[in-house]
Amino acid sequence: MIIEIRNYLAASHLLNTEPSKWAAIVILDSQCNATDFVANHTTAHLLLRFDDITTPRYGKRMVDSRALQSALDFAADQEQLIVSCRAGQSRSAAVAHAICFQNNGATTANQILNPRRHYPNRHVIETVAPLLDDPTYLTTFDEWAREHANIKILDYFDEIKAEFDELEAQGARNLIVTP
Repeated sequence: MIIEIRNYLAASHLLNTEPSKWAAIVILDSQCNATDFVANHTTAHLLLRFDDITTPRYGKRMVDSRALQSALDFAADQEQLIVSCRAGQSRSAAVAHAICFQNNGATTANQILNPRRHYPNRHVIETVAPLLDDPTYLTTFDEWAREHANIKILDYFDEIKAEFDELEAQGARNLIVTP
């Protein structure tokens, strides 16, 4: 299984340049509205709705095990999968890590995470762990987190911004959610 972790802009660009090649899991904020772009440009798709939070907050939606189980079930039949959220750093990284762990094992799951881009949502990781039925999952993730604890995404903001600017220069637009 090939898994790509993308923000909305990068996912829109990839799906636009390679239509009907990818399946997609798109994680929407509780207040976002999706367009029909993903449905029209993927082989299959799953929309999940939860916010990038680790503790309950008024007006925000926490992830639950039903949503994560649906992601694991959906991904089991896919060969090429994009997992996307607004920034492509936290929620999508956590969901993609769990899917990759389930399908490809611990080593590959840790390899899909880029510590300069990804900071997986801890609540998602803890919520999905019992669904994987493997007691080494949290240990595997915690080892990755400890190994990269000194790396801060903010130190790479200019690099990340340059990637956004390059995509926009190529004509990419966020086609996944309404403005």
